Amino acid sequence: MAFQADTIIGSDGLESNFDPQAYLWDFYQRVDDPAMQMMIMLLPTIAQRIDCCDNLLDFGAGPTIYVSIVFRNKATNIYLADYLPQNREELLRWKAGESAFDWTSVLKMIATVEGSGWLQLKDMEELTKSKVRSIFHCNCHIKPSISAPKTLQNNFDMVVSILCLEYCCSSETEYREAVGNVADQVKPGGELQAPFAKFNVIDCRVGL
Repeated sequence: MAFQADTIIGSDGLESNFDPQAYLWDFYQRVDDPAMQMMIMLLPTIAQRIDCCDNLLDFGAGPTIYVSIVFRNKATNIYLADYLPQNREELLRWKAGESAFDWTSVLKMIATVEGSGWLQLKDMEELTKSKVRSIFHCNCHIKPSISAPKTLQNNFDMVVSILCLEYCCSSETEYREAVGNVADQVKPGGELQAPFAKFNVIDCRVGL
């Protein structure tokens, strides 16, 4: 089943209609979409400018691993979270080396921006896998927004969210509440990175 780019699936129909494999194939096999290209090529620049940290959360990762790849050298522990069970299952398959999807095109783009060349693509992916500690259910409309152990709740050094909250919200009020719920997962002094967020919510540093 191909993912039809001209068909919009509402958030209320995601769980029954979203096909992770079709989505990955259409958007990440060759990365032809200009928005996807911009996003993947911008993130390594952001990663280069931040300090290393212990715990990083990719909130709303979908079935994708490019955020984890980009931040693999910046975080000791990487956690992924998504609302859809089929996306979490795909992430588990990838971590176990059982995914049918080939991330080579994306790895090449990231390696090119990093200036590391294409000879270490496998090492990039394997290092990332070794740092992914767990995959959680998440929901930006509730508190707590992730189903994680208490030791991790509200205790992430960095939370990254790319084009997730925008899709899940139907109004500015709902969006701001969702951003607040996700930002709550950042510990004091940590950072929320949402480079493509609406309403000028781009980079929030949580106060001490």
